[in-house]
Amino acid sequence: MKTYWNNFIKKLPPTLRNRYILTFIAFIAWIGFLSNNSWLKKSELSAEVQELRTHIAEKKVEIDKMKKQRQQLSNIQELERVAREKNLYHKPSEKVYIVEEE
Repeated sequence: MKTYWNNFIKKLPPTLRNRYILTFIAFIAWIGFLSNNSWLKKSELSAEVQELRTHIAEKKVEIDKMKKQRQQLSNIQELERVAREKNLYHKPSEKVYIVEEE
């Protein structure tokens, strides 16, 4: 085992035989790929944060539409119009005809 390790070390270029350079390379590999705070994880998390920010912006637009609709429905005539159109409500003396397009 010791001879295999010595042969492996002798095959390396002289700059890679330096223990400080080996330690630096191991440190970069650890920080870059293996640790919990690696660059890979940070890039994945930043992509997820960007996706969530766009989702929040979409929901804010949806909330604004709902607030505007709620304000419109505070008027009784508007409420009656929406109920007639969407839910097919009618007065007892009225007849409702549904026309289906093909």
